[in-house]
Amino acid sequence: MEIRILSGLEAKPLVDPFYERNRKGHQARKSDLFFVATEDQEILGAVRFCVESGASLLRSLVVDEKHQRKGIGKQLLLEFEKHLNQNRIRSVFCLSDAYLQNLYEKIGFRMIRNVEAPAFLQERLLEYKNIHPGIRCILLKRP
Repeated sequence: MEIRILSGLEAKPLVDPFYERNRKGHQARKSDLFFVATEDQEILGAVRFCVESGASLLRSLVVDEKHQRKGIGKQLLLEFEKHLNQNRIRSVFCLSDAYLQNLYEKIGFRMIRNVEAPAFLQERLLEYKNIHPGIRCILLKRP
């Protein structure tokens, strides 16, 4: 498995079809940065990093359904963490399904109270809860 870091422009032709195959509504933007795990030209997973309204975000972690539970998500997050450390990027937020909390905590994320997040993330959390009432979403921050 190889993990590459790609700009949104480079990643778009790869990750948009990947997201679609995995029933995710995401689309790459040129300002995004992607950490893409591949093997034999197949995308196994991707992490999307972006800045919105001045806040750094781990926007998504998606692993192909047929490759889940193989440590790919963990490897992607470790590469993401290395990038954050090398570039001294602090105060990264993440809005996530609660079941992924332990995984994100492995690279320093901690659950925060809603009021500790930027207003746009607080609003997004409420939107998610309204759209997906059965899924428990949480806010995390890597200080």
